This record gives sequence, structure tokens and C-alpha cells, in this order.
Amino acid sequence: MGKEAFSRWLAAYAAALSNGNWTSCAKLFTEDAIFLPTPFDSPVRGGDRISAHLQAAWSRFDRVDFTAEAIAPGWAHWHVAAGLDVLEESVRFDGLLNAEFTGAEACTRLVLWTESLSPHEDDILAQRDA
Repeated sequence: MGKEAFSRWLAAYAAALSNGNWTSCAKLFTEDAIFLPTPFDSPVRGGDRISAHLQAAWSRFDRVDFTAEAIAPGWAHWHVAAGLDVLEESVRFDGLLNAEFTGAEACTRLVLWTESLSPHEDDILAQRDA
């Protein structure tokens, strides 16, 4: 998959997660795609199951703003700013993803590496760096 096609896929993936459009999310993967939420997790197989897994993970937040930037063929740096209105808190996630494709623009394998910052870690890090 070329750079432009990968960037289009990333934009569609980001839009699906940000907008909670799980039908569109499922269509980004082949029927036999493999998703690894971390490199050490058991695989989730198939576009519909991948979409359901992502829905379960992200639907607990009131707001999700997912962005991603391609850094190499099949590799992207991603960032999520999410909100929990009931707690009046925001949470950040940051990570890398590796996506594989075979010819078509549907993903056959997706692996995520994720780092999260809890609501007050931003303050702790800012104080440490001061």
C-alpha cells in the first residue's frame, strides 16, 4: 500500500473511532483480519469483531478525539484525547500502530502499542520538568 492510500486509511480509522462509527470501522478490515490490542494480547479476528472490541474500549468515554500521523510505510503515531464527563476528567493515550494490507485498502493485521496518562499525570510531569 502506498503512502497516500495508507494516509486515507488512517484518516478513515481516526474518523470512525472519533465519531463512534463502528459500521465504518468494521469495513476498514478484511473478514479474516487480525487485531492485537498489544503485541502480547490474544488476537481478535475479523472486521466485525475488531470493530466490536474497539467499540467496547472507546465507548466508555464521552468524547474521543483520535488523530494519527503516518511515520513510515504501515506505521503511524496515534494520539487520543478522551473525556469522562461524569468525573470531569480527561485522559490521554499515545502510541504506535502497525497496519498490514494485501492489495486492497482493507487492513489484514493491526497491532497497537499504547501508553496512557491518567487524569493528573500531566500535572505531575509538568512539575517534574519544571
